[in-house]
Amino acid sequence: MKKKLLIIVLLVTTIILLIAVGVYAKSISNLKLEIEGVDISKDEYIRAMNSKKYDITQYFIKEYGAKITKNFWEEEFNGEYPYKMLADSTIDELVRIHSIYEIAKENGYVYSAKYEDFINRLENENRTRAENIKNGKPIYGLSKYSEDLFLEYETDQLQKTYCNDLSNERMEITNNEGKEYYDKNKDRLFIKNDDFELAYVKVYYGYLELDDEEVKNIKKHMIEISKKIDDNNSLTSLVENDEVLKEYFTNETILSEELSAKAKIIEDIIEISMELYSGDVTQVLDQNGCLYLIQCINRIDYDYIPYEEVVDNVKKALREEHYDDIVAKRAEGLKVIKDDNNVYNFTKNNIK
Repeated sequence: MKKKLLIIVLLVTTIILLIAVGVYAKSISNLKLEIEGVDISKDEYIRAMNSKKYDITQYFIKEYGAKITKNFWEEEFNGEYPYKMLADSTIDELVRIHSIYEIAKENGYVYSAKYEDFINRLENENRTRAENIKNGKPIYGLSKYSEDLFLEYETDQLQKTYCNDLSNERMEITNNEGKEYYDKNKDRLFIKNDDFELAYVKVYYGYLELDDEEVKNIKKHMIEISKKIDDNNSLTSLVENDEVLKEYFTNETILSEELSAKAKIIEDIIEISMELYSGDVTQVLDQNGCLYLIQCINRIDYDYIPYEEVVDNVKKALREEHYDDIVAKRAEGLKVIKDDNNVYNFTKNNIK
């Protein structure tokens, strides 16, 4: 009798465990989310979820000083749960992506907005690239796309295709619209950099590991030279005859279109020189382990880049802004059917 009772208990326990395992497995794999009549698959959701994890972790680090431990996603921070915020952000991202593909489908750029068809296009693209490489044919871009990179590539191409067709909604930009955008943004986007001709002595004593006496001697020479600079004596001419300073001297011409590239090399010099005009000289500066003495030999002061020179860029920027607005408006109108508890649990159980 006892043996039979034990067997029954074991059977009941086993059944309960199997049911529990089944429920857990279902919560991991069964997602109840639909966007505009399209069921969102586990793989599609997880791809979007993984793309938003960094943003969510940064939010909680910034707002609460959170530590990213194994329990982070389920911790509560002043009523906020990371896994719930991640789920909400993931749905927003999926809605945005589906908006792009719904617009593309309507315009005949893709035949389907479904995830499985996106994967088919990805596999076909990678297969074509592999065959071209094998046959010695040139390929442009990557030899193989990951899912994330192909999504970025394809959505970028869809945007360009839409924006290049001026018959599409809001893609025809009038000159009045362009001029209004230019005037509104010219201080931020359309200032033409000045041309500079600079002469300077820069001694990076922190890097050169000069001793205090050497630095003191060089600085003394720089101060003496700076006092002699006038209309008849430039920094260039004075340093030519100074055995201590001439090895640290440079003459640099920086044209407007070169400023960004040159700033990567001599950012400190350019930053100091921005306040100088033709003939101006700095004092001897000692900062960040460097000694500086800079003279602006010549500066051509430019104003804004004329509208006529940037009109194509302006209209392109406006088309892209309009496209983003169209996508956002479409996203607001997409029908989303979801079970919040299911989505939250699915997210929690699939975070790695």
